[in-house]
Amino acid sequence: MYLGACTKGANANSVRQQPFSPLLAKQRAFCLKTSYMTQLVRWYIGKENIEKVCPNLTNKIFEQEIESRLLPYKGKSVNELKSIFSIESTVKSINEIILAKMLGVNGKISNTDEFLKANIVP
Repeated sequence: MYLGACTKGANANSVRQQPFSPLLAKQRAFCLKTSYMTQLVRWYIGKENIEKVCPNLTNKIFEQEIESRLLPYKGKSVNELKSIFSIESTVKSINEIILAKMLGVNGKISNTDEFLKANIVP
């Protein structure tokens, strides 16, 4: 979730041969995503305390944890979920509000630590 591809080499002319093709390709390497690094800087330098979806994630993968939290609500309609969580709003962002309630987040899901680091937009 936190790795991306970035160019590598001294300049734009740093190319290499690739298998099964006569065309030259720019060199690539793995790098940490800028959204991940930005969150680290905010935490270390700014000491911002950002809400986490999974503060005690141990052996599970993040995706598995999210799926297990959403599983009890699978197949329910928006109206059913609104009644479960006592939501009376009719705003356009109702899906994000319901998702936040399902995951136990107080604010916006997109402002949580895991979603900011991985640059995930729900």
